[in-house]
Amino acid sequence: MNNIYMYARRTGRTFARRLGRELGILTTTDTGFRHTGRHVQLLNWGNSIEPQYHEDYSWIGNTPAHIALASNKIDTFRALAAADVEALAYTTSPQQAAGWLQVGRGVYVRHRITGHSGQGLEYIDPRQGLEQAIPDAALYTRDFGTPFKEYRVHVYGGTIIDVTQKRRLNPSSIEERDMDTPDERTRLQVRTYANGWVFTRHGIKYHDDIGQLAVEALEALDGMHMGAVDIIAHWSGDTLVLAAVVEVNSAPAIRSPSLLEKYVNVIKAHLEEL
Repeated sequence: MNNIYMYARRTGRTFARRLGRELGILTTTDTGFRHTGRHVQLLNWGNSIEPQYHEDYSWIGNTPAHIALASNKIDTFRALAAADVEALAYTTSPQQAAGWLQVGRGVYVRHRITGHSGQGLEYIDPRQGLEQAIPDAALYTRDFGTPFKEYRVHVYGGTIIDVTQKRRLNPSSIEERDMDTPDERTRLQVRTYANGWVFTRHGIKYHDDIGQLAVEALEALDGMHMGAVDIIAHWSGDTLVLAAVVEVNSAPAIRSPSLLEKYVNVIKAHLEEL
C-alpha cells in the first residue's frame, strides 16, 4: 500500500492518523505532500479540498465533493429532501421558524452550517414565551415534537458496520469528568458531549429501519461511500414510529477500540478488492 494515503483536514487529524497507523499508511492533508512523480490513491477522511501540490491521484471512497455536500447542512437537507429521505424539517426563513414557535414547536437555530459537536447551535423553547425573537441565522430546524432516542450509524460501502445510541451520563460520571453542563432542559434538547451525552452500543434499542435510513442518506448524497449518520427516532413501546436524519459526519470521532477495529477491517477488505 505504498501509494495509498489517508487524506485528512489540516485540523482535526487525530482520528485519521490513528486509523492510518492501524492500516499501515501515512496521513496527509491537501497541502501536506508534493508531487512524487507517481500515481497515489487517497482515502478521504473529511477533507473537502483537492490536493494542492500533487497532480496524479485518485480517490478511494469519498471525494472532496462528497465531503463538501455532507459538511454543508443546508445542501445535505436539500439532497435528502430531493431523494425523499426522511429528515428533520428545516428552513432558511426566520418567519417560518417563528411560525413553528407559535404552534408550540421548538426551534434549533443553526448559526453555522458546517459546524460539528453542537457548534453554533441554539435552541429556542416555545414554553419560555413567544416574545423571543428568532435571530438571523443560516438555517433553522424544527424539533422532533416527541420524546426521541438518538443514534449514530456508521456505513461503509453500503454496509452498516456499527450502530450506537446516545445516552446521558449519570451525575457521578459528569462529576468525575469535571464537566460544566447546562440546565436539565437544555441538556435534553442539545445532546452533545459537552452537555453530558455519550454514544454507547450496549443494550441499545434498535430497528433495522434505522440502519436502512442511514444507507439511504449516504446514497442521497451523490452516493457517498462512507460516513456516520446521526438519526433520531420516536418509539411507542417496542414499535418504531418515526426516524429522521439529523446530519451526516464525514470524519466521525473514533474513540472506541472496537469501532477502530471495525473501520480497519472493512477498509482493508475494500483495499484488497481494488
